[in-house]
Amino acid sequence: MNFDRKEVIIKEIKYWKESKLLPEKYCDFLLMLYTQGEGNSESEVSKKQSNIWYYIDLTFLVLLLPVSTFLLLNDEFQQWVKLFVIIFTVSIASFHMLIFYRLNQFIFHLSIIVLLSIVLTGSLNLNIIFNLGIHPALITLINCFAWITIGFGNDLVI
Repeated sequence: MNFDRKEVIIKEIKYWKESKLLPEKYCDFLLMLYTQGEGNSESEVSKKQSNIWYYIDLTFLVLLLPVSTFLLLNDEFQQWVKLFVIIFTVSIASFHMLIFYRLNQFIFHLSIIVLLSIVLTGSLNLNIIFNLGIHPALITLINCFAWITIGFGNDLVI
């Protein structure tokens, strides 16, 4: 077969695979057929690299919760450090939530759990920092109702 025609067909099959026009098994079979068993080593290397970054990002997200909780609950830090930690961790968790929601991945729920846990700890700390005088049980109750509302919301279900 002509080399140019073969490259066009391979690119088309890759497009079908990316846009999920055909099942992945069929696309892999067709790619192996047209590349004569050589496959595509470049895409396999990039796939492994993206997998590594995915797991590093996931580990970072999971470690964000205990580290931020330690920083917020430790009395040795100043108030501005605690405010910075609250803003930084909430923004990071929100960013992950949006990205995972757009990618339509199951890990989206993990980012919601991390975000809401940080919001709970942060709201309790904001009460202490600004001397609002709200009872911690009331803050926890408000957070629980927010969690239930978000849990039953249709927008956050994948």
